[in-house]
Amino acid sequence: MSARDAILGRIRNALANEPAVELPPPPELWPAGTWAAPPDLAERFFEELRAVKGEGRRCASAEDLAEQVTAIDRELQGPRVAVADHPLCREAVARLGPARVEVVRPDWDRARLADYPLGVMPAEFLLADTGTAVLLPRSHAERLLGYLPTVAVVVAPSGALVPHLSDAWEALARRAADLAVRGEVLLVTGPSRTADIEKKLVLGAHGPRRLVVMLYDTPGP
Repeated sequence: MSARDAILGRIRNALANEPAVELPPPPELWPAGTWAAPPDLAERFFEELRAVKGEGRRCASAEDLAEQVTAIDRELQGPRVAVADHPLCREAVARLGPARVEVVRPDWDRARLADYPLGVMPAEFLLADTGTAVLLPRSHAERLLGYLPTVAVVVAPSGALVPHLSDAWEALARRAADLAVRGEVLLVTGPSRTADIEKKLVLGAHGPRRLVVMLYDTPGP
């Protein structure tokens, strides 16, 4: 027996007679309710979004939502609009007509998605404290939809607003644990920007040059 084995053997024998120690449960990293909700979640979200050069718009109806997306598309004068396959996204492009809209397919590559000046995608949550949109892309192509078009429009119902990431953490953890879906979470805080060169802010360096988050005030029951 080597000296090392002898030392480890004595340690094991000594520990064998020690009583079991009950460890306390690990603390929650982000307990829900850590951040107090501001009086108006939407106003706080839009304020934070503006601070990072994003645009926020409140839509009173599905018609208002579709009208605002149509106005942006008219400004861009692009060939078509790429849309995530989601009911609220379909409502957002309802005025454009089928000839102007293409629903993103999982097999689309980045070369194809880069041809669209406008992409429309849904948010699962909107974080009021940072102006962040939380996206749950269901495919690699849907994830790229958040990076490649020049203008990204994110649509979300008013119920998606939460004060802080901790208030969405449980739902996101369930999503990540579900093997039937992709466990990917995309956090979008404003348009792409960098100040690496001469400390001058440049928008659109690594992704969309413009981000518009449209909050749809869904009707009550």
